[in-house]
Amino acid sequence: MDIRSALMSFFLAYREDKPASVYDYFANSRGSVQLIPQIRNSILEAARQAGHTSALETDKEMYTFIWDMGSRGIGWGFLLEGSGQCCFWETNVPLTSEQSIHLVLEYPALFGNITSMQHLFTTSLRMNEMLSQNKKILFCDVFFVAELNKAKDQDFCATGIRFWFDEEREKWVPNTLVFVTPQIRQDIQIPF
Repeated sequence: MDIRSALMSFFLAYREDKPASVYDYFANSRGSVQLIPQIRNSILEAARQAGHTSALETDKEMYTFIWDMGSRGIGWGFLLEGSGQCCFWETNVPLTSEQSIHLVLEYPALFGNITSMQHLFTTSLRMNEMLSQNKKILFCDVFFVAELNKAKDQDFCATGIRFWFDEEREKWVPNTLVFVTPQIRQDIQIPF
């Protein structure tokens, strides 16, 4: 299985703070993807309201537009040694709120702010459809603590990434990304 490759490529793509690297990770490394239609419409409406004059004709152009409107990346500096862990599990029914990845990271005395993002691409819809048809899916939840780089003020950030295994493509695909920080941060809302 390629979970190691999926995770290493994820780190490299997001560490660059460039939308093209991240988009290419999703679109090329993790399989063919398209933005969810409702998200495409929301991006086009946001561009219209922002007075964006050039046409956003491709998913990559739309992804770059929302990247530039947001925080422009995660800002990982270093992963804290020994902070990582991963858990494999499977189910054949739709996920419940109790299976939310952010619940593992809730610890109010240490981390006060949780930002959770779902994948913007249609692979998420496919995963949900498969679960609603009682097809078994293997998941991998990865957790670690990172120090953000100087541009993000070197705060610490606990992170969780949920991948699911797409048997058809034989690829691990990101599904949920969670950041937990000591204080509320507006600069960690990123396209995922």
